Amino acid sequence: MYSIYEKLYKYVDPFEAVSLLIDGFERRVVRLRPEKSVGYILAEPVYAEIDRPYANLSHVDGWAVRSIDTVGASSERPVKLKVRDDVDSRRADQAELRPGETIFVETGFPIPINADAVIQVESARRIGNNVYIYAPVTRGYNVFPRSSDFRKGEKLLDKGTRITSYAVKLLMDAGVWRIKVYDKPKIAVYSTGVELKEEPAMPSQSYIPDSSRLFINHVIKELRGEIIDTANIPDSHESIARVIEEIIDDVDLVVTIGGVSMGPRDMTWTGIKNRIKYNRVFRGVKMHPGRSTSGFRTSTASILNLPGLPQSTIAAALLVLAPVVRYMSGADPNIDKPTLYVKLAKDYRSDKYLGFYRIRYVEIMGGEAVVWEDNPSYNVFTPLRTSGITTIPPGKKPLKGEMIPVYRPRMIYPEPS
Repeated sequence: MYSIYEKLYKYVDPFEAVSLLIDGFERRVVRLRPEKSVGYILAEPVYAEIDRPYANLSHVDGWAVRSIDTVGASSERPVKLKVRDDVDSRRADQAELRPGETIFVETGFPIPINADAVIQVESARRIGNNVYIYAPVTRGYNVFPRSSDFRKGEKLLDKGTRITSYAVKLLMDAGVWRIKVYDKPKIAVYSTGVELKEEPAMPSQSYIPDSSRLFINHVIKELRGEIIDTANIPDSHESIARVIEEIIDDVDLVVTIGGVSMGPRDMTWTGIKNRIKYNRVFRGVKMHPGRSTSGFRTSTASILNLPGLPQSTIAAALLVLAPVVRYMSGADPNIDKPTLYVKLAKDYRSDKYLGFYRIRYVEIMGGEAVVWEDNPSYNVFTPLRTSGITTIPPGKKPLKGEMIPVYRPRMIYPEPS
């Protein structure tokens, strides 16, 4: 059994914890087809491979004309143009339009040489081999000009851009076959404790649902991490260290949940510290809840020890885990921004953990925010009872009327339907 003194916290700032965990990590770059890249982060800028459009295209199904041929057209005195039926409506750019002629073209396909406008079929009338035009049109009418969207070689997306579904469409329409993106970080997630079971709670105290591990697994997937192993392991220092020793060379990050407090069964941090070779270590983070969050940086990987109490797990996931995984996947580790700023309804009074970053839940009522100051960290319903989360910096006690940031992280709050 390890002494309590070996477990004592020596708190670091959460930003220092993140820096330690990503120190020396080299992001891998892979080449993917655009349709396989949604969610990945670009490792270099992307440029158009073709002009778009590649030619002057028709916006409508209609009659390609020379606008000069429509001058003076009216309902009383329509202009008559001769139809060229010898031209494929999807290959009209292979034909030359002569004065007094018109050629039928389809939406999204090239217009003939010399044509500069297209009149939609419903605005003209064909009789025999002639089409009658009832109003003049200007140059460019219903025409999508060549290169008006982008030109070959034009930059489409910057390095560091996360690929969205629409970005895939853009890249395919720009003739891009492969892009360089940062590979997903490989991550293992383990909960500790034989009392955990991957089943919903029952009206009994014989086991605890292993729900925090499943929550963290989903958070990592949302952040584009690749989970290559996940399990519940016994809370003994031998079991914990052995499992990590076996996986550490194959992953970028190991995440453990539970076993980092001061009790006799809290063996995660001490078990790793005494069995795994590491370069840097921290024991405790200046945040509440989640102050027992700890971790290591080895020569090849990082190990992050999350606390097991529900709201402590959430706090550590927000302030430490998410920035680390974001960085490893190629993104800005500090990308989260407040959803909104809200006026505080009354002074924040608590002196507890004043020197820490305090993660507190906020309820918005009548356009003002009330901070929940007394909220046991084992409560699981609190997040969805409240409007969002605020982070109070060390030494700060916000006063009534002050504007505070409110976050609604995707890992917790459902998006509006």
